[in-house]
Amino acid sequence: MFHSSRSAFASLLGCLLAPGMLVASLAAPASAGDVYIPNHAPTTAGPGGYSTLMHTQARSYQLVVGTQELGGLPVGTMITGVTWRLSTWIAYPSWPGAGSTASYTNYDIYLSSSNNPPGSLSTTYTDNIGPDVVQVRGGPLSLSDVFFQGGAVTPSVNPYGVLVDFTTPYLYQGGDLLLTVRHTGNAFSNAVLDTVSSPFCQAIGVSSYTQPDAWYAQGLITMKLVYADTTTTYCTAKINSLGCLPQMSFSGVPSATTGSGFTVQASGVLNNKPGLLLYSNTGRAALPFQGGILCMAGPVRRSVPLNSGGNPPPNDCSGYYDIDMNAFAVGGLGGTPQAYLQVPATQINAQFWGRDNGFVPPFNSTLSDAVEYLIGA
Repeated sequence: MFHSSRSAFASLLGCLLAPGMLVASLAAPASAGDVYIPNHAPTTAGPGGYSTLMHTQARSYQLVVGTQELGGLPVGTMITGVTWRLSTWIAYPSWPGAGSTASYTNYDIYLSSSNNPPGSLSTTYTDNIGPDVVQVRGGPLSLSDVFFQGGAVTPSVNPYGVLVDFTTPYLYQGGDLLLTVRHTGNAFSNAVLDTVSSPFCQAIGVSSYTQPDAWYAQGLITMKLVYADTTTTYCTAKINSLGCLPQMSFSGVPSATTGSGFTVQASGVLNNKPGLLLYSNTGRAALPFQGGILCMAGPVRRSVPLNSGGNPPPNDCSGYYDIDMNAFAVGGLGGTPQAYLQVPATQINAQFWGRDNGFVPPFNSTLSDAVEYLIGA
């Protein structure tokens, strides 16, 4: 919930947070992890291999991964890259090899939910693609030198290859995951990639870049997905006059979809006091400021004045703010639409600046820590 309040507090910002203000940005690496499909693949060599994904001729491939194999992929994270590994049913040399390059005119990868579960894929590949589909990469792709390390023979396994980074991350929101790859072939050579079976996955493919139907069964080419957390807290809050630290938290999964219900909260703030939500889409910073540390780079924008919840007496730390960021993104706070908040994969940083007891430094206002999140499609 949010509450209206006296607009006088907003005047404290003055020109300090004018739309054009810039502050130094700090690097902010996201927390990341890996998930292997199938989960037992890191220690299990497959019985054969497929060259579909790394072929000299045009090929297409589609794989649905059931939730049973996705327990290591947290809901609300962004999938940012994928890779595979060479088969070990014979000792393949590293591919394409030192000094060599395999180039594709078009190598297109899509991620989505799946309209059909494992075991029920349609042979018309487009019928399987969920409505949240994102083309995570497209266009030319060049793989050079030791992209896939070889040499291992079953029961040993080769390491997974160099990561194919996505230009547009995919927000995983639960359920079965569908990978679709279409490419135009390379003029160098085929790479045979390892297959490791799972009853919770199904793959189909076709010897074409454009053919929409009559796809046929393929093996499960083991893959590694890399993901990054979409939401995290960071920075240091200022202790207020009652010795409390205002803290940011969050609930739900960030999304540009109306009504997604992603909410940020500020707790430990003074009861029944006005405050402002500060937000930016230009990254982290650490700038000494009147109420502590300003935790985001400029330009910094602000909400209309809010009033912290809680019941009298007001002189305690039971106050809180609870704001639906999706409603805010479409103009719910003051009626000013902030369209940039809804751009897929946009990074947003948000922080609270609240009034403290009186206006005698250092307790005239207090800044919380900050929350950083990515908005998916």
